Amino acid sequence: MEEPLKTSTQETSGRSKPHILSLPNEIQVQILSNLSINDQLNACGVSSHWKCLLLEIESLTKSRYPVRLDMYPEDLGLHALLNCGEYTLKLLVKDGAIIRIYHSPNIHPIPDSETPADFIWLFTEERENGMREGYFDVTDSPFLNETSGTPFSYDSYDLNPKSEEEKVLLEMMQGLDDGSAYYVLKFLTFVPSDVENGIVDDIDTDEDIHLEFGTLSVKEVMELILKKAKEAVEDEAEVDLGVCGGMYLVEVVFPELRSVY
Repeated sequence: MEEPLKTSTQETSGRSKPHILSLPNEIQVQILSNLSINDQLNACGVSSHWKCLLLEIESLTKSRYPVRLDMYPEDLGLHALLNCGEYTLKLLVKDGAIIRIYHSPNIHPIPDSETPADFIWLFTEERENGMREGYFDVTDSPFLNETSGTPFSYDSYDLNPKSEEEKVLLEMMQGLDDGSAYYVLKFLTFVPSDVENGIVDDIDTDEDIHLEFGTLSVKEVMELILKKAKEAVEDEAEVDLGVCGGMYLVEVVFPELRSVY
């Protein structure tokens, strides 16, 4: 791990004041631990030292696997990139391969002919000219290499169930074998039929994948989703990828717990 920067300063109005990177590592870790997943993504790009801390300090890694019994079915150990709160992972696909991955706002309601898609710009040259507010390009993020399910035992989260339902849920989670997972990830696939007017067709609205092993990386889960989405697009006779340059969008919509354990 990099040594903490102890002498960095900034000049303001003729005075020298300590830079945040000159603070002790313990304080920097405390600051980073309060960041959302998107702020952590930004922090990785701001400082190589912060990136090192975020990847190597156990408590910071653990913060990306939230566990709260009162947030069922979310926040039960799924990686924050997949956990689908206000943000979802979107896979921009061209010629059958993922070209960009975004952590970006949910689409509500699902776009239809009367509801232009606010992500339509991803299919245009505008995508090459910068990002929109709330869209985080995570294509090269090291977080994608982390496991999709928490590598930490549920006992280590110091959980305190407050109801019978939460007690049953905790017992179920504690009874899982090491490395096993319990999520079904739902996803939608959008093909732009009229880019100029912001109209997309959505297909395979009932598609999902069973996350059998939490030891798979987030990136490997994305490839599994792409494989299913690709098959659905190829089976959809009315889809003409020629009108959009062979591009479509796959969005992880939400997770739910498997009905059989």
